[in-house]
Amino acid sequence: MSVATITPPRSILITMATRYGMEPQAFEATVRATCMPAGNNQQPPTREEFAAFLLVANEHDLNPLTKEIFAYPKRGGGIQPIVSVDGWIKKVNQHPQFDGMEFREDLDDQKKLFSCTCTIWRKDRSRPTIVTEYLSECVRQTEPWKMANRMLRHKALIQCARVAFGFAGIMDPDEAEKIIDISPGAQQAVARPQRSDFVDNTAPSYPTLTIIDEHGEIAGEWPAPRAIAMLGGLMRGKSDDVIVAVFEHNEDALAQMAASNISIGELEDLYQSAIKAKDQATHAQATDAGKPDDFWRQPSLTIDPKPLGWKGWLDTMKARIEEACDISSLASLDHDNEANLAALNAKSLKMADELRDAFAKRQAAIMLAP
Repeated sequence: MSVATITPPRSILITMATRYGMEPQAFEATVRATCMPAGNNQQPPTREEFAAFLLVANEHDLNPLTKEIFAYPKRGGGIQPIVSVDGWIKKVNQHPQFDGMEFREDLDDQKKLFSCTCTIWRKDRSRPTIVTEYLSECVRQTEPWKMANRMLRHKALIQCARVAFGFAGIMDPDEAEKIIDISPGAQQAVARPQRSDFVDNTAPSYPTLTIIDEHGEIAGEWPAPRAIAMLGGLMRGKSDDVIVAVFEHNEDALAQMAASNISIGELEDLYQSAIKAKDQATHAQATDAGKPDDFWRQPSLTIDPKPLGWKGWLDTMKARIEEACDISSLASLDHDNEANLAALNAKSLKMADELRDAFAKRQAAIMLAP
């Protein structure tokens, strides 16, 4: 008869020490010395607290010796496991569904950092996860935040990773410093936070905008800064037809963004490039079929400067610009007169700048029109 043997559970200290090739006593001493800084009047972590810290590190496959995870002293005693930005990046890159990320920084009307948007793609989802963090909500008067661009990028990465992959139970250093201990022994010493403590009355107010996808269906509603991030996700890397459809479906929302001093230049550039590419493709098809060059764009918007002189041509162009009733007409007028615009630029920079201003003002007027 065979006798079943039961293997006793292995100590978490031995498990972690063996993983990193150290003796358990040396591993514990090293972790305590490097990853568990004592706060003012704080007692060293107990054996139970140390074991709990190692369990979290083991669960998330984070190395305390390289500061991917460390312990932060809580007010009133005890410790809180904290994951550094290196630890967050490791967890994101190790996730089997991770399929890339990108960041975009937005500036306010004074060209100062306003927000940072992180976009993360998963292999098993058709749409990316997009999270925007705002400097006014995150900045702290600490040494690391003197590099505000880098720190805000870290915050956007961490929050986007939480939403995209469902990471829970771990914090970043900034969050840990805001922890209010609510253990029974500390309740009398700590005031209960009020809702007003978390409301930023100085933060700008933005309209909530409805965003429509290329099929004309509602994709969702977001405040203007998040709405432009969503539009970027619907347009970047897509076909010319999709870019044009998304842009034109959302002209009202884009006009409200412009009125709120939110830059839409990137989306306009994508749209103009798509329009030109579609025109060129149509032109090529018409030429291949043996049709006249102007068949693909009737009536022709080309204006000949020879009988008018450059001053007369400029005045005629400005009049045509004012007559344009939509962005597509402006784009066609610009495309048809591309050679003449280049010639004018070589002849008179002042006149060329005057014409560019006319295009820009008419485009803004069309975008802001009710």
